[in-house]
Amino acid sequence: MRQGTADAILGGESEHAFLADGALRDHEPARVKAAAAGVTSALLEAARADMAPQDLRHALEDSGVSSDSAKLLERVYQEKLSALRRMLARTRFALPQLVGVQWRLDFVVKSKHAERVNEPLFLLRFQVVQRDGREEPLELTCTEEQLADLHATLREASHQTALAARGAH
Repeated sequence: MRQGTADAILGGESEHAFLADGALRDHEPARVKAAAAGVTSALLEAARADMAPQDLRHALEDSGVSSDSAKLLERVYQEKLSALRRMLARTRFALPQLVGVQWRLDFVVKSKHAERVNEPLFLLRFQVVQRDGREEPLELTCTEEQLADLHATLREASHQTALAARGAH
């Protein structure tokens, strides 16, 4: 692998331009694409995990990558790390962050289908911060039974998260 090859992978060149690289022209295109995908994946996963450049080199060498190629990737990774992290921040899948909850209990006294209903109705307002920093409300209404189901689901999710956290240690 050459410096130009690594730059082509990170620079987002078209597949045609990448495969036209003089050093790669004599190799089977499918193998070149597979190698490029592997290198790209390794660099992105290292950046996502905040891996130190020398740790990446050691991991590559432990995986059977030649010392020269591992050193080249270490250098390219170090040079491109900030750009990789910026790219990951722009492209990551992120759910809104919950920052507040308010609720109110109302009673439905009458509806157009029944003269007297007299049932509780919960109004929930979740305050969330979007990925771009905007704060927005997310509102829903539910019956007492639906609220109990939501509560049970959240309790189970919390329990499973605690189990997973204990298992990770």
